[in-house]
Amino acid sequence: MWMPGGTDVYGHATYLFFDGKRLTSTETDGDLSSGLEVSRSDRNQGPETAIQLVATFDKVRGFKNGSYGDEDTWHIMTEHPGAYEIKLTEGTSPIRSVSFTVGDDGRITPAGWVGWDAANAMTTGFPIQVVKGDTPPSSGQAWYGDMRDFLDYGIDTMYATWQKPAPAEDAGQQVDPEVVSAVEKAQNVVGWYWDDLQKDPIESQTVLGMEVNTDDLAPLLDKLVEAHGADTAVTFEGGPSTLGAVAAKIAEMRKLVTAATSKAADETEAVLAPYRALLKNDKLKIFEDHPAPDYRYYTLKKKEISTPEELAEAEWWFFEGSVDQGLITEQWSVTGWKFDAVGNEVDSVEKSEHGTNAPSKAFGPDD
Repeated sequence: MWMPGGTDVYGHATYLFFDGKRLTSTETDGDLSSGLEVSRSDRNQGPETAIQLVATFDKVRGFKNGSYGDEDTWHIMTEHPGAYEIKLTEGTSPIRSVSFTVGDDGRITPAGWVGWDAANAMTTGFPIQVVKGDTPPSSGQAWYGDMRDFLDYGIDTMYATWQKPAPAEDAGQQVDPEVVSAVEKAQNVVGWYWDDLQKDPIESQTVLGMEVNTDDLAPLLDKLVEAHGADTAVTFEGGPSTLGAVAAKIAEMRKLVTAATSKAADETEAVLAPYRALLKNDKLKIFEDHPAPDYRYYTLKKKEISTPEELAEAEWWFFEGSVDQGLITEQWSVTGWKFDAVGNEVDSVEKSEHGTNAPSKAFGPDD
């Protein structure tokens, strides 16, 4: 809603009515904030400004895609056609009113474009009725222009992302609620992870998310396909589809995850193979628990070693760490092992003192 420039949202509130009954307000649900402020100088009327007031209602949605845990508390406008009205109040007095309807197709029906003037503000699609104060100029001339030139608030734009459910062909062809639920979950999975699965490499959180969200969903879809048939009509990815296509999409995504994890395992194996070829006995056991390059290896006098040959030749291995002392002080720790010529452990040391980093003298046998 547009108001004369300088209007402060403090002390104002908006109320939403549906078919004459109050539905919610920004005092209890949502927020009223200021948006764009625009101005123009006219040689006949002088400089004038308008400010956009934006009302957000948390429990009201124009439409929804997929399913949500708290959707039972929402008022979804596509599911409730009828007459709506937004009233703007100043203190306890209503000062502006905007009325519109939602048609049987679930979309807002524009009431016609109205221009802008200094006293009555401006809107693009819905006329603002002045309830109290701010009498419009006698000319009533909307000289400011059509704000839609740079504010894309067209009705088609508003509903561009709405995945409208396909109507049932007849009352006798009701889709199993379990199918509907599974398809909605699959739609969410596609929305959450499809783009991320096109990355190389696929990030670990994507792999984990796919496992959490599809380990049960994939076999459920296969079971539903077997029970209802692959050709069962559903709405998926914004249009008509089949249950078999949904199951195939999730299976394709899981194959991408499997390929990515297999590739990552092969790459890890290629990195670790040279170490495993040279290390023996206790050295190999310790290395398997502390694989390079995830762990930094040292030998005597804090000399860093990293190659398979260096680790195989070194008599001593050391790791540096820290001891949690809270916020009071820091304490370093050093753990080390001594090996014989064939990699068997013959001695070990553990040291710890106050400080940030261990000195080089700590990387050696006990004194």
